[in-house]
Amino acid sequence: MYTWLMKKNMMPLGAIYNIVQGTYLKKQPNEDGELERVIRIQNLTGLELGGEFTEEELAADKGDRFRVQAGQIVVTLRGMPLKASVVGEAHAGFVINSNFAVLTAMDETAPFFDPFFVAGLLRSEAYNHLIMPHFAGSTLPALKLSQLKQFEIPVVSKEVQQQLGQVFRALERYQSAVAKLLQEREAQVEAYIGQLMQGGVVQ
Repeated sequence: MYTWLMKKNMMPLGAIYNIVQGTYLKKQPNEDGELERVIRIQNLTGLELGGEFTEEELAADKGDRFRVQAGQIVVTLRGMPLKASVVGEAHAGFVINSNFAVLTAMDETAPFFDPFFVAGLLRSEAYNHLIMPHFAGSTLPALKLSQLKQFEIPVVSKEVQQQLGQVFRALERYQSAVAKLLQEREAQVEAYIGQLMQGGVVQ
């Protein structure tokens, strides 16, 4: 599927999205601060932002400048594989630091690109294999904002994007269900072994 997509017309992300990087958010001793919910790497485990969000006291002006909105895409700039998640309505107003970039669709391109398609593509194994040479650093690979802007994605119809976006979300639900089932089975096995070690299992 990805081989076919990559042969189609391509566009750099910087031609589709306004892309900005977060900043250092810690409040200095002489600054007025406000308690804000902050996006961390663990919140980008799925196609949409989720999980437990931490609260930190941040400089008020920084929080206002780097607040995300629904429909934007948050992308990691550190570590591999690349992580990308769509901002849902419930997480609008949360803030990001310099480890992340935010993709906001331009007015002229917004109607033509599905955020779940773009996020799913950026998260895919095939795409990460393609962009791996652009990451620098051995301990914690990092990506420059200018490099992210040059990354290209295939231009396909909105209908195809929506279909693939649905596929990405269905696959994520399936993976989550399988992971939950494995955890339950592991807990059952461990409980059985615990009983066995205490002589509590009757044949």
